[in-house]
Amino acid sequence: MGMLKGKVVGGVVEIDRNVRFMRSVEISNTWNESFYVDYDNGVDATNNGRSTNQAYKNFATAITAAGAWDVIYIRPRTPDTSGGDPAHITPAAATNWTIASTQHGLNLIGCGSGRGYAQGYQTSMKGYLATTTPTLYVKAPFVNLENLSWRGAAACTDGVVKFKFYDAAAEQSFGSTVYNCTFWKASSTMGGGLVMDAAWYMNILNCHFMSCYKGIVIGASNSVPVGIQIADCNWQALTAEVSTCIESSGAVTNILIQRTYMNHFLPT
Repeated sequence: MGMLKGKVVGGVVEIDRNVRFMRSVEISNTWNESFYVDYDNGVDATNNGRSTNQAYKNFATAITAAGAWDVIYIRPRTPDTSGGDPAHITPAAATNWTIASTQHGLNLIGCGSGRGYAQGYQTSMKGYLATTTPTLYVKAPFVNLENLSWRGAAACTDGVVKFKFYDAAAEQSFGSTVYNCTFWKASSTMGGGLVMDAAWYMNILNCHFMSCYKGIVIGASNSVPVGIQIADCNWQALTAEVSTCIESSGAVTNILIQRTYMNHFLPT
């Protein structure tokens, strides 16, 4: 078999447009790698997660395979057209998902659309039923969460999604962005929809908090958080489910809150 050739134009390799690929093609990338998760159609045992038709089934498998600066694309599940809640992606084992401190710059991107009521067919992530830990625990810096819906399981007590900086080796979350995400039904026992514990330079943008008893919780267990930006977010509930939209357990230095909408039934 002959070698496939191309030419470099502006730093990009161009291949003749008449070339046909009969199978999946993987292009080596020295900057980052892309992984794909398809809960309904993917396979962990035989797929490599590197293309849409080689997608992993479980999010945890992609997290294990991914390294720093990689991107994980997550496909939403088939919608429930009978009027029920969208189908969730849940952990395969009795443990929730964790981004390790060495996975800095990891990007988690949902491939669905919309947000708000019923998440507008966003990729919906839900924690394991009997686990108290967060649905997603981020311990790495510069992590990006985009276009995802997050929901805690009934036993969750430490926040639905949690960013934490406490130990310089094991927990060093800072400089991360949460964009166009939905946090759904974080009850009074869950510790908050989005928890940032001593995490510096966080950006929470264009997010929707639906029926969260506590929407955003900013903690200071290890140090005073610095440089928190919350913009273009909204809080919504139909009943007196909301206690606080944004809560801080201590001092916060340089926090910017702008263009936020708290549209819900006021608690008694």
